[in-house]
Amino acid sequence: MLHDAFAPHQIDAELRRKIVELEVEVETTFNTFRGEIDGQRVDDNAIADVLRMSDDSAARRAAWEAAKQVGAEVTDRVRELARLRNDAARRLGYRDHFALALATSELDEGRLFATLDEVEQATAAPFGEWKARLDGALAERFGCEAADLRPWHLDDPFFQDPPISGAVDLDPLFERADVEALTVRSYDGIGLDTRPVLARSDLYAREGKSQHAFCIHVDREGDVRVLCNVEPNERWTETMLHEFGHALHAMLTSVEYPRLAGTNVPTDFVEFPSQFNEHWALEPSVLAHYAKHYQTGRPMPRTLVDKIKRARTFDQGFATTEYVAAALLDMAWHTLPVGPEQPDIGAFEAQALKRFAVDVPEVPPRYRSSYFAHIWSGGYYAGYYAYLWSEVLDDDAYAWFTENGGMTRANGRRFRDMILSRGGTGDMAALYRAFRGRDPEVGPLLEERGLQAEQK
Repeated sequence: MLHDAFAPHQIDAELRRKIVELEVEVETTFNTFRGEIDGQRVDDNAIADVLRMSDDSAARRAAWEAAKQVGAEVTDRVRELARLRNDAARRLGYRDHFALALATSELDEGRLFATLDEVEQATAAPFGEWKARLDGALAERFGCEAADLRPWHLDDPFFQDPPISGAVDLDPLFERADVEALTVRSYDGIGLDTRPVLARSDLYAREGKSQHAFCIHVDREGDVRVLCNVEPNERWTETMLHEFGHALHAMLTSVEYPRLAGTNVPTDFVEFPSQFNEHWALEPSVLAHYAKHYQTGRPMPRTLVDKIKRARTFDQGFATTEYVAAALLDMAWHTLPVGPEQPDIGAFEAQALKRFAVDVPEVPPRYRSSYFAHIWSGGYYAGYYAYLWSEVLDDDAYAWFTENGGMTRANGRRFRDMILSRGGTGDMAALYRAFRGRDPEVGPLLEERGLQAEQK
């Protein structure tokens, strides 16, 4: 573990300095930038409101373009950053930075691509069917031909959430919810206390603040905090569950040495506990606190919850296609051959997506190259694939909870003792195998995304 952590940094000091300075510059720009609509600075929450609610194509386009304006601020720097990272990896004896990332993350390249292929094959047919239905609905909504639809006709600037037309919109259930209290109750249900972290955290938007969400361990001695920009809706509820999953992973460590403690693990194991905890947003015992009938006050019945869960799978062909495109785009930049000429970003991106057969105009990758913050300053460079591999782990682990009594303190204790507290003290595959009783399987992910039926 220590070798894998330190090996990527054993490069010439001057080259390392250049890389770090560029990463800091890019991260600062991503965190503080605000796009403009008609000369007025707007934050990401305001942009999201326009794209979810407006039927005016011109207003939607202006909001979508505002979400992308940061790209022009960082274009030259991210191209140089990709070149320097690949140069550094080759100096260490690796093919490129992507090969270095895989070699130091305990993940076999063959198994990774086999998993991506399996998920992509499961996605192809439902994506085609879903897209045809969506094109018809959006064309009718905006009064245009299907061929004239553009990315701003979708509801999320990063293409991660389905349009509310035809989807299950849970935001009305959350508009009066106390998202902090829901987070506390969710983790209380499995015997994990989030209150100490909550008290130190910075959870609401303000001018000049980073618009993203993340967890940080300030001193490696227990001062763990979460930064969010919470609003009472489904997206921010799931984000809080996700980030406090990171927080508990950091806080509940039983490892003595900081470099092996908490979230100092391979990238896929960083995201595994946090993504796993997003499942509690639709857990009946949690829903009972906010999803109540407006007249009787009774909790939402389990049959309706099950219908909502099934309905939420309708867009998964879309969601998986745009995710795979983003992961492959990350890989393309971090396998770029060394040379003095840096490619034009637009041309390189188009060529890469075409090479991987994911060049779908209506469904671009969730993050275009110049505003793909995760791979330039977010610590996921050459590792964006980890979110999908982590989802294999988190859906498989959630299946274990379901098979063994669900949201109980005993199950939470097992997860804490066998996963959260162990940090990077052992082989991650062996840790998971000990918890689950076997290696992870892709089946629960396909089932969670509503794609399992197509495989039978």
